Amino acid sequence: GTSQRTTALSVRSSSRIAFFSPRGWFAHSVFEAVLAKALEIRGARCNFVLCDGDLQQCDFKPSSDPHVTTPLCWRCQGFPRRLLQAFDLPQRGFNSFLPPDSRKRARDLVASLDTDALLELRYLDLPIGKYCMPSLIRLLLHTDVRAVANGEATLRGLCESAIVTADLARMILQERPDTIVMCNGLNHAERVVSELARRAQVPVVSYELGWIPGTYFLVHSGAADSKHSDLAGNLPLDDAWARA
Repeated sequence: GTSQRTTALSVRSSSRIAFFSPRGWFAHSVFEAVLAKALEIRGARCNFVLCDGDLQQCDFKPSSDPHVTTPLCWRCQGFPRRLLQAFDLPQRGFNSFLPPDSRKRARDLVASLDTDALLELRYLDLPIGKYCMPSLIRLLLHTDVRAVANGEATLRGLCESAIVTADLARMILQERPDTIVMCNGLNHAERVVSELARRAQVPVVSYELGWIPGTYFLVHSGAADSKHSDLAGNLPLDDAWARA
């Protein structure tokens, strides 16, 4: 009923909500903008963190794929930035948070690692290689990184990007948002941010497309992923990842 909807949308006055939005998928960008505006009307202070387009590898830019010759960053960056400007919602790029040497340090860490070492890679006590697997499988359309010609290069790029994202997440968390909102929660960037937020005791809300066309669902402190059967089961991140 109406009272239930009102309760679900209520927020504490002046709550600081960070939307971690590393990809400009059209449907997700529109949902996030509408959700942020609704929260803003109810007293929240929302801020978007967007990719600047210079990560080595992401779920939207298969730069290690020899068949892709034109980076897609222009499309991924352009749409959400214009949309958020139209909604009059604040936005900041990754570079405004990152230490100057973050990308070089990440590149140096992964440069000499082979596939086995990349899969076992840890950074800030995060299992980076494990966190990259859902994104890797999506990009390669294969579960065995060694069976695909560009598999190791793609994994290396994802690990480098995940390390940069870990540095980014630490900077975001220093600003003490009350909540972080993100899509899905399983892909490598979101998984890194989710875990570091959990350690800092900052709540994370993830969302995904629902089974019913035109719907979304939100999960508190878990991974929202419409590919799995326990759609509203509030799966812990480790359990949800294990089903990927």
